[in-house]
Amino acid sequence: DDPLEGREFIHGVLDCYGLVRAWFWQTRRFKPLDFPHDPSWWSKGNADLYAAGIAKAGFVRIDASQAKPGDGMLFKSSAKGVPPHHAGVLIDENRLLHHKVGERSKITLINPLLPFIHSWYRHVN
Repeated sequence: DDPLEGREFIHGVLDCYGLVRAWFWQTRRFKPLDFPHDPSWWSKGNADLYAAGIAKAGFVRIDASQAKPGDGMLFKSSAKGVPPHHAGVLIDENRLLHHKVGERSKITLINPLLPFIHSWYRHVN
């Protein structure tokens, strides 16, 4: 298994949801279902791909107060009308793992990103 930090970003292969799936594989030995997504799908007027895809992948929405390590989050965009299009996973009480477009995957402090979290999810497996 490749390291989770420092991965190059390749949309649809080594992107934020691919990193979440890899985290589940490396820590829990299963991979949530993948779902196809075109680059920049969120900016093309498409429906909320994550909302439909993550439900099929076995994630259920939870309240932020219930979030614990291993839960995932979706980030909202600052652009009006753009659906959430970035995902990460909480790795401990203070840090999350995520992979932004044009950057390498990394673990970062969650506090500065809390205002941008749209919703929290837990895998049912």
